[in-house]
Amino acid sequence: TAIRTVLGGLLLAACADDGQFHVRLRRSSNKWDAWQAVAAPEGGCAWQPTLLLGADGGIHAFATSPGSGRLWEASWGRDGPPTTPSWGFLSGEASAVPSAELDADGLAHLFVRGPAGALFERAQTRGGGWGEWVALGGGAASSARPPSLAGAQHLMELYVRGKDDGLYRVRQAPVPPPQRTKWQRWEALGGAFASGAAAALNADGLAQVFAIGPDRA
Repeated sequence: TAIRTVLGGLLLAACADDGQFHVRLRRSSNKWDAWQAVAAPEGGCAWQPTLLLGADGGIHAFATSPGSGRLWEASWGRDGPPTTPSWGFLSGEASAVPSAELDADGLAHLFVRGPAGALFERAQTRGGGWGEWVALGGGAASSARPPSLAGAQHLMELYVRGKDDGLYRVRQAPVPPPQRTKWQRWEALGGAFASGAAAALNADGLAQVFAIGPDRA
């Protein structure tokens, strides 16, 4: 997993086979530091970690414990993690790598696929903590990471391959304060795919979604 820092560098993060957490930083001078082992969350980390650049230039890191699927979060400074970062348990269980996005207020939203394939969201609160998990429903087939994006209005969108191999989308819509946003119903986008989807915004602020077809095209 890689993320560009506000200082012009590039930060790589990986979970090793032994559950240890490793980072490597390329500074703005284009010189790479050596790989550095930092303290992993309790129980180690599995799959890929997830990195998110915060509104203040700091870095959010999310990791999943092997076996249990327990979710952890750490907040780092602009230069990346200290040698012994403080990991906080977010509760819940994940069966795939989580994804994360920032909303218009600079608050982080975390998306995970639960053990039964349903999707869940948890968002930061204005006080700096985390709200409760919100069940988004749906039934996602196996995917390395549920692709998410923040649209042109910083409203969240989530794309998954369903158990029928079709593509589905759920997104937020604006509503009056104090709620401000509300999740809509899942939409079937059709198709038949052999992989999970990848999603990104183009230069016009429109979502583009990519997936591998049954013929591997």
